[in-house]
Amino acid sequence: MEEQRQPVASSSKLPAEPEHDDLKGNETDQDDHSILEETEEELEQDRAALEQSEKRIDDYLKLHHSIASSKELLNNLSSFLTTFQSDLSEVSGQISELQGKSKAIDRQLEGRRAIAQPLNSLIKSLVIPPELIYLIRDTVPNTEWIPAIAQLEQKIWAVRARGKVRASHEVAMVVEGLKAKAIVSIRQHMLGLIRPLRASVQTNIQVVQTTILLKYRPLFQFLHRHAPKVAEEVQRAYVVSARAYYETCFRRYARSLGLVKARSTEMRDLIGAPTISDAAQTLLSGRLPGRTDPSTNGAELKTPAMKAEEKLDRLKFAKIDEEPVILGFQAENKAFIQPVEAVFRSLLLVLLDNASSEFTFLVRFFAATLDRPSKGPAVPRSNSVVSIGLASPSLRSVALTRKDSAISMASSAQGGSGASDGLGMNMRDGDAESDTGTATPPAESSRKGTSEPSRETLRLLEVIWKQVMETAVEYCKALFDSIAEPLAPPPAIPLLTMIRLNDAAMEEANQRGCIPMEGICMGLKLSMWPIFQKEMTAQIDSVKKLADAAAGGGFGAMLNKGPKDSTVRQVCERYADFFSYIVALSSDEDEAMVFTSMNRLRTELSRLAITQSQKIKSPPQQASFLVGIYDDIIRGLTTGPGRTSHPRLQTELSFFRTREEEARRKV
Repeated sequence: MEEQRQPVASSSKLPAEPEHDDLKGNETDQDDHSILEETEEELEQDRAALEQSEKRIDDYLKLHHSIASSKELLNNLSSFLTTFQSDLSEVSGQISELQGKSKAIDRQLEGRRAIAQPLNSLIKSLVIPPELIYLIRDTVPNTEWIPAIAQLEQKIWAVRARGKVRASHEVAMVVEGLKAKAIVSIRQHMLGLIRPLRASVQTNIQVVQTTILLKYRPLFQFLHRHAPKVAEEVQRAYVVSARAYYETCFRRYARSLGLVKARSTEMRDLIGAPTISDAAQTLLSGRLPGRTDPSTNGAELKTPAMKAEEKLDRLKFAKIDEEPVILGFQAENKAFIQPVEAVFRSLLLVLLDNASSEFTFLVRFFAATLDRPSKGPAVPRSNSVVSIGLASPSLRSVALTRKDSAISMASSAQGGSGASDGLGMNMRDGDAESDTGTATPPAESSRKGTSEPSRETLRLLEVIWKQVMETAVEYCKALFDSIAEPLAPPPAIPLLTMIRLNDAAMEEANQRGCIPMEGICMGLKLSMWPIFQKEMTAQIDSVKKLADAAAGGGFGAMLNKGPKDSTVRQVCERYADFFSYIVALSSDEDEAMVFTSMNRLRTELSRLAITQSQKIKSPPQQASFLVGIYDDIIRGLTTGPGRTSHPRLQTELSFFRTREEEARRKV
């Protein structure tokens, strides 16, 4: 290629030389020579370049072959890439298809997962374990039935809730059969548990209630929800049995206390009539001092005279927790004598404990069935083996046993064996016992308990309670009425002691939440207060008559038999003692009913003392007599059982101290 280009270059320069010579002549020879030299140099360069090119021609050929093979490789690569691209497009289509299938599978999996849990729940709720079938079919109710019945009830509600599912129809017949079998078995079992209450009063009803009946309460609730008529039959059977049990026990106990009461007859002790001696009191009670009984090994019988120590000791009967109650078998001992307050206290506390226990049991056993309708999806938990400490309607738990006095009323018909009727229970400081017998704090009991019963439920529970306790309460009321007989009432202090005890029992019933017992205590209070007020009026009238006799009026003046100074002193001492006992039985609150009467009594007493002193001619001796009277009264007020810090006693002391100072000035 350079050889072809080189001649062309030389031929283009040669024709230029002559043209140049013609124009310039000799002047340009040097220029031609230089041009020639340049041309030769160029030729030399071209030759050198050609030689060099000839030397590298092999390299160029190799390069050419290499380029040709590269082109061929590129062509092959292009063909391969074209094929690969088509294969890749095909693979991409397959991948897209697989992705579509994968998404469809994922959607199916999500759908299966969505229905897996409900399907699993459906299967679990409908499938009946063989163990459950065998237990209900082949065994009698026991503690294993409690979770089993809860499980069966879950199956019943599951079948009812899924009535449109075909599988539920297949299971429904089996479930209904098990339910019918369970109802029959539970009915027989519950009636069997109640039967001992009717068979013998030796049965302890509180033990039956707390350790047996409450334990099987879930079974009774099952009856109430699925066989209300059968549940009503069980409830009626319990009411009839418990009614007969309490009626028998309280009839025997009231009869025993009536015997004790008959041995402690007391006549009215009037402040203004101190002339009746202890011998007369003893004669009225049918027992003379020094009389002995062979059953007491010749020991002298205790007289019921109200001596100072005995009167002071009898104040303890105004409190609930001071003394144990009278036991039924003790009445068989003819030498056993107790004051009327002890008889009243024993019967009231026995009634309080048993009434509270019974009402608490009714709340715990029947409240849920009365609150909740018999139909509904509420299913008891399988572990609800009576773990609640239900409380009473006031939400304070009621204890079920009195630790200091297990009240057992022995039947006299059993020959004085001292056998227990079982009518008695323990109640102390509001501590509640669980159904297994372990103590449970009230706060914990209320946490475990159910919600507070409604008013309608409490009304129905009161009706059931009255059906159970009605006859027992009648026997108690009969004895209460005989104790606080308006025509032959007990003395004022014992009567006030019983009133205070009744107030304490009413407060205790309120704390325990025993609504019916509150009504009974209120009835006793309304019946005893008028009698006490009548007794206070009699006390005032006795002093008034004595003051009238001292003033020269009345029947005593007509016979010229006015009171002696010693009698007046004795009356004043008895007044101080009486006032101190009234204060001992009163709280710090202002009790207008009691102390209004006491103010009237003090007025008549002051009139009696002044009138009696006026019989003395010498004024200093009159004042000295009054000083002695007032000093005796003050001494009696300060040494009596009443608290000197009581506001009423302070007022009374201030009144007589002022009168004493006035009389001393006259002396």
